[in-house]
Amino acid sequence: MEHASEAADDVDGDTITPRLLDALLSGADSKQLQEDFLAWTISDGPKLLAALGGLRFPTLPEGSQDQPRSLVGPLSELLDSAKKHAPVQGTLQTLPPLTARQVTSRISLFFTSLVSRLIASRKCLSDQLLQLLAELQMLSGTPLRSLRQASVAAALGALQALLAEAAVAFATVAELEGQQATLLEPGEPKAAPAAARLARLCCAVNEVKTKAVQLDAQAKKMQETVLLPRLHDTAPAVRRLSLNALGRMMNLGLLWWPERVLRSLCDPATEVRVQAVELVGAWFEGSDDHAAEAPEAARWLAERSRDTEPRVAALAVRQLRRAALASQLSDSNFEQVSMLSLTAPDSHGLLRAEAALFVEQHLLPDPGLGIAVKRGEEADAEDIERHFTTEHGLIAVADFLTSYLKDHLLHLSRRFVEALWVRTDCFRRWAALADLCLLGEGQGAARGVPCLPNRQRLALLFVLDGALHCAEAPKDATEALLPRLPRLFELFASEEGSFPDVLASITRRMICSACRPGESEVPLPRALLVPVVTALKKSRSKRCGQADLAEALATWAHRSSEVQAATSQLVRDLYSSLEAQMPRPGAALTRHPPSLGDCATLSPLLALGRRGVDLWSLDKTGCSNNILRSTVHVLEAFNNQVPGGQPGELSVQRASELIELMVLLSTWRARQLTLSENGKESGGFLMCCNLARACCAKVMGGERHLMLRFQAFSGFLLLLQLEYLGSLVEREREDIGRSSSGTLSLQRGEVKMCPLDPQSGMFWRSSAPWELVQRETLALLKLSCISMGRTCQTEVLLNVPHVLQGFFRRKVATTCLPLISSHN
Repeated sequence: MEHASEAADDVDGDTITPRLLDALLSGADSKQLQEDFLAWTISDGPKLLAALGGLRFPTLPEGSQDQPRSLVGPLSELLDSAKKHAPVQGTLQTLPPLTARQVTSRISLFFTSLVSRLIASRKCLSDQLLQLLAELQMLSGTPLRSLRQASVAAALGALQALLAEAAVAFATVAELEGQQATLLEPGEPKAAPAAARLARLCCAVNEVKTKAVQLDAQAKKMQETVLLPRLHDTAPAVRRLSLNALGRMMNLGLLWWPERVLRSLCDPATEVRVQAVELVGAWFEGSDDHAAEAPEAARWLAERSRDTEPRVAALAVRQLRRAALASQLSDSNFEQVSMLSLTAPDSHGLLRAEAALFVEQHLLPDPGLGIAVKRGEEADAEDIERHFTTEHGLIAVADFLTSYLKDHLLHLSRRFVEALWVRTDCFRRWAALADLCLLGEGQGAARGVPCLPNRQRLALLFVLDGALHCAEAPKDATEALLPRLPRLFELFASEEGSFPDVLASITRRMICSACRPGESEVPLPRALLVPVVTALKKSRSKRCGQADLAEALATWAHRSSEVQAATSQLVRDLYSSLEAQMPRPGAALTRHPPSLGDCATLSPLLALGRRGVDLWSLDKTGCSNNILRSTVHVLEAFNNQVPGGQPGELSVQRASELIELMVLLSTWRARQLTLSENGKESGGFLMCCNLARACCAKVMGGERHLMLRFQAFSGFLLLLQLEYLGSLVEREREDIGRSSSGTLSLQRGEVKMCPLDPQSGMFWRSSAPWELVQRETLALLKLSCISMGRTCQTEVLLNVPHVLQGFFRRKVATTCLPLISSHN
């Protein structure tokens, strides 16, 4: 060890303590310790433990090393100075936790061997041994944690030796008494040798029994003064050390205190709980000797499976996988442990895997998912046998998922797949997964087989989606599933519930994998285009499903001109439908028709715009301009800003979608202007941005829904940035020029070729402290507020303090608003 020699040199050199200390700290061979044992005195024990704790034992008067009473004063002095000395480098207090744990194990083993030698060397317990035990009991209560830890390790090693020797002594007494009883049996008169042997046996029995009683008394004393108090020590390391020693003695059959171990399952320290769970699991490893404790242990471990620490919870479920414990779980605890494979958070990945293995081992019918099958047996099995095993396992998984999850929670099936992905190959059987969903449909060979229930089909689709996520949609999955996708759409796209969403997710993964650049192209079936477009147009899926379909369609359009034409036609149809539903600009709105902003039209259009479909350039009839003006008009009416108008009936969600549509159309129009460089249309674009920005400002000023105000504020800033990019007037350039060079480059979007250029905004922002970044953000906010003040958007300015939080709320209220009022 690095500092072992340094720690040993700091101890008196006239004893064996330096050599022992060096051996314990470095883990060297202990052969030399056997020779040093002959020179051992009772003062070497406290000296060694004090040196391990970073202290120096007081010097004893000459000739007093073998007098027990002479150690009382030095020990009291050592305990009084325990908190006053700085520890020596390399001693127990300065070691890393893992190294300190190894050193305490060596200490325990050394004192176990030492006490065993002292017991074997005498017919009765010597004063030297009794004095050593008294010293260990005294030192184990010292207030210095490192000294207490070393002393407790030594005392527990001595306790183990006492219990082992006492067990041997009592066994010897029983054997000798049996021989004595044999000689005392009535019968013929005993010869002289037999009588002499009987006399020797009586003396031996008395001697061994006396020694056994002494050992038992000292062991009980050590248990009461060391083991029991240290199980409740204030230091977690000492509690763990005591619990580990108790478990070791229980495994050796020297003690049996199961209630003490079960109490430690609720210890506040994580390491102690981990140790306790391991000890409880070791009781039921390979034997049924402790079946009486199984019900109580199963109940405690089920409670620990809900532990906030992932290691403790995962280890508890791992122990519950043992048949002796799993069979003792109540129905509620069994269900709770099984549900952990589906409901455990992502931070508890190991817990989720252990719970999934628990389900596979104790809930799924044999052979389950084939995890317990050896690799050699799996290789010897025929293909048809493996296929039927896979189908049997997948149907069993579907039964489990549908039994334990409600319809709206079946999406959690993906977590079960993720937990067992690396442990089984069943989830990689792509064709089997799809064929089970299509079982009993069509005119194939399996048309006479009964179909699976819809809930099981939905669970299998979620399993398939989770498997594709884990495998990142490999080529073999794409080749197996793409031909079956049109049939899956035909069967399930019109179903209620989560069918459209999971189908959309599978479709996105398949199409994106097939169109991935740099790989061999996989042919996409033309029959899939119509179901995808129809599913997106009908919009039976939720927002996430619409986004998946839109991404799949946009990715496929880069590869096929037919898909491009279909996408363009879809956008035009959606435009026409939405224009017919929206009111004309300027019309008085006393109430909103029920079809206004119908999700079947608005949601697919937004999904396509978010996934890269150019909504502005695809419009050839001017519908987008009319829709943009109508959107502004509807939002103002919804916000009760139209003179003479009545309160609107538009929902907050639909208003949020209209704000997003307004910003999206403005953004795609800005992109078209940037690519075409047509200066004639810039005036109309600036007017469009100004009107949309004014609409967002009015929503912020009159809306009470916080999230809608946040979205309006976000849209306002984005439109303001687009307006800046469209035209920077001279006065605005002067305002921007007053800010720092870093703010200037960041505002204009200038980034140098070298990211570490000190003049670039990226370098300035990444290297600046937090205070400077706050100043930069405030400077940009001041510029935005100045522009708002010039356009008389006072309703936004007055609502800025209510939208922002924390630091910026106070700063904007104290810094920006006075600046705005001065400009007005």
